[in-house]
Amino acid sequence: MSAFIDRITKGLIAKPGCEFVHSFNIEVKELYKNNEINYLIVGTLTPPDGRTMPGREEYSGFFYCSSQNKQYEYIDEKLVAAKNNLREGKGTKSDIIQILLNKRIALLDVVDEAYVKPGSSSDNDIKSFSLDISSFKEFDYSRIKIIITNSLNAYFALKEISNYCPGLSIMFNEGKVQLIPQQVRGYTKKSEDPEKKYIKPYYISDSKGKSIDKLKQAWENALK
Repeated sequence: MSAFIDRITKGLIAKPGCEFVHSFNIEVKELYKNNEINYLIVGTLTPPDGRTMPGREEYSGFFYCSSQNKQYEYIDEKLVAAKNNLREGKGTKSDIIQILLNKRIALLDVVDEAYVKPGSSSDNDIKSFSLDISSFKEFDYSRIKIIITNSLNAYFALKEISNYCPGLSIMFNEGKVQLIPQQVRGYTKKSEDPEKKYIKPYYISDSKGKSIDKLKQAWENALK
């Protein structure tokens, strides 16, 4: 188990030398109540490069808007353009949100608030955190697909959240929570989960070019 997973149930505790951050969930949770959602894509916590765009105010970024993140490439090229526009100061996060809502996709992170090592994008540098249980209570899980991006940390955190969301708990028990990488290097057989019967991982094992094609196909299948 990772250090992150060990901290799942310990809650938010101020840590010396760490900065306080929060997820983007607070900006979108009300929107999801008023729109039909068919797909819920779940991550851990947006890294610094995605939270704040270059030279702009804090939290000017959005989910998966880190310069290195490829997530939107697997969903819709319009999202790639909208992300690039946001990073270049030519667009807003509202452009991204509208494309997602048109596709009936919701994005959430399992982390609500956290103390993290400044500048780090590693889950293990999230030194303490609280889980965002309330945002995950808002969905009708009988009609949506859940896809976790890349992280076993997000998987176990979401499973903890499911203890407070009966519909989500049923999804776990029925093996309907899918785990797909964000990137080619994201998830390999070396990190195979002991609860693999509840996860449908997408193993990456061939050359990089073919792996990228496989990832795109995995996301295309998941979002049908």
